[in-house]
Amino acid sequence: MPALRLGSGTIDVALHDAIGKDGSEQRYIVHLGLASEAVSGVLPKQEVRVHHVAPPAEEGSMAVDVVGSAELTFEDAMMIQDFLNRHLLEVQAEAMRDRYSRYVLCPHMARVFGDDGEVIYVRFNCAGFVVEAYKEAGIVLVNTDALPRIERARLAVAYGIVGSPRFDKLNRRYCWGLDDREDRWPVLMPGYVLHAFDRTCEEIRSAPYRPQLGDELFPR
Repeated sequence: MPALRLGSGTIDVALHDAIGKDGSEQRYIVHLGLASEAVSGVLPKQEVRVHHVAPPAEEGSMAVDVVGSAELTFEDAMMIQDFLNRHLLEVQAEAMRDRYSRYVLCPHMARVFGDDGEVIYVRFNCAGFVVEAYKEAGIVLVNTDALPRIERARLAVAYGIVGSPRFDKLNRRYCWGLDDREDRWPVLMPGYVLHAFDRTCEEIRSAPYRPQLGDELFPR
């Protein structure tokens, strides 16, 4: 099912559909989550319950501008729910940890290991959380090895902190992954994921989407 930008009508949202939210720039997707329940007759900008990376990973709510669906099977939905439960439990187990240490920009996810070599928790950005949740169900939405390199000014539209004078210090402190010797980075953007959904269900399941610059907007 193609991803759909809400207009004047309503849409039915299924469990674990991708929910995209606009920023101040028209059609620029700045946040992404997964619907934590099915909701009928959703209006544009209506708040729905989602699992997302705030940070950290949590259940919260966000306004709906775009919805992406892969028409999940019951088994798909169960595997995605297992992923969500596991990472929400990680957050609870590390509740005293600074929330920004639970976040990463590039790559879209990063495992944090303890002294014994075991994974303590996994850091995500909002798009990475959605992509990895679907990967748990065997659905590879985006080719994350072939992301376009996006410049700081465009990145800051979605991630406002990137445009802050404090960003370079915070980036180094929390290991968010942007090399300060460069001016463009291969960041998985929320809009890329919605373009991945904007295909037939057969296409979504058969091959990952390869993003291009401009896909930060949905539609382009």
